[in-house]
Amino acid sequence: MSKELLDLATPSGKELGLSLSNLETAKSHVVQRSRLRSVFIVATCTAAMVVNISNSTSVSISLPTIEKGLAIQQEQLQWLVSAYSLSSGCLLLFFGRLADLYGRKKAFMLGTLCQIAFSLGCGFAQDGLTLAILRGFQGIGGAATIPSALGILAHAFPPSKARSIAFATFAAGAPVGGAFGMIIGGVLTQLSASHWRSVFYMAAATSALIGVSGFISFDADVPSSELVKRVDWIGASLVTIGLVLIVFVLGQGEIASDGWKTPYIIVLLIIGVIMIGLFLVWES
Repeated sequence: MSKELLDLATPSGKELGLSLSNLETAKSHVVQRSRLRSVFIVATCTAAMVVNISNSTSVSISLPTIEKGLAIQQEQLQWLVSAYSLSSGCLLLFFGRLADLYGRKKAFMLGTLCQIAFSLGCGFAQDGLTLAILRGFQGIGGAATIPSALGILAHAFPPSKARSIAFATFAAGAPVGGAFGMIIGGVLTQLSASHWRSVFYMAAATSALIGVSGFISFDADVPSSELVKRVDWIGASLVTIGLVLIVFVLGQGEIASDGWKTPYIIVLLIIGVIMIGLFLVWES
């Protein structure tokens, strides 16, 4: 028995060779960049966070105008905000894993393109249902860009004071995005000719600038050194379904017919919690 344990604990020549090979690969991809380019990397990732948060707050302040413009029932307005939060929040882990496997820059650029396309789609929407669906797809872009941006910063800045500054700046993008969305959303809604639609046009234009900056400043993707390159589809399904149900309940509980006592609200909440529990058991 002790011999078997010793064999398991001692790396084989092949495993040791793979580890050394991965280390050499990492060393060979160390990128020398100017300070200006490093600043642009941090600014681009932070701007992505600002846009992600402002996509929720700017729409929140535009809801009264959207209600009048599209003749949406008041109880359905919440979904214009919840649809984005639902998709962006629940798919973060899934897209983070895909970014680790297939390239963070690729994932960031695809997420940015997704935000550009569906932000424009939201701006041209002619009814509430279409707008809510497009908001959900818009949130998928946020789910792809945020974990990718975090990974890009971690790869671009080794443990140092510069990394601490980069992460602190990135984190500050969340409260800045909340304030930015409120201010810009209010100003554009009141002063622009297209009213609430200009909020989405602004989001598309900002995302386009972020995409161009990221394409120029980000380092090329480094091939993944993981020996097992696979996606945990069962775990991803469990956590995604669980989070979707919980976020759905949080958004719908207040406006359901009987509030939090509505039967389907209680059932979905229980199922969501069970799914999260199964995910924790599966991952352990």
